[in-house]
Amino acid sequence: MRKLIAFAILVPLALCGCDPVDRRLTLVNYSDRLIFYSVSVNDSIMGRSPLVASYEISRGDTIWDESSNLVPAGKKKSLVIIGKDAWVYYINRVCEDSTLRVFVFDKDLITSTTWDTLVSTRRYTHKITAKVKDLEKSNWEIEIR
Repeated sequence: MRKLIAFAILVPLALCGCDPVDRRLTLVNYSDRLIFYSVSVNDSIMGRSPLVASYEISRGDTIWDESSNLVPAGKKKSLVIIGKDAWVYYINRVCEDSTLRVFVFDKDLITSTTWDTLVSTRRYTHKITAKVKDLEKSNWEIEIR
């Protein structure tokens, strides 16, 4: 009985104690091609490759996994970060010069060159920089054309 009462009390507390999710930052792909992206705190391309293929079908075509950092042509994708006003904090306190950088790669570039080569040679299709005031003016949307 005690275990049941403790369970009935602790589960709702645990669920209510979850951190909020900040998903206001959105990439909007107005181009006619699939794009990949990498978010960075400075002028260096960071992190792992945004290219995560789920599997190849028999014709050799790749089916892209939705967990990849990709935005299909004509679509938008919300970038998620944990915490209340987390994007504001991240940009103002973590990003160099309080500026978020988004590196954009088109499909041809990212599939023809290794990730290590792209990082070491600083090759990308576009680099977008934004401060919080810029994002507030654009309703937290970053347009890719």
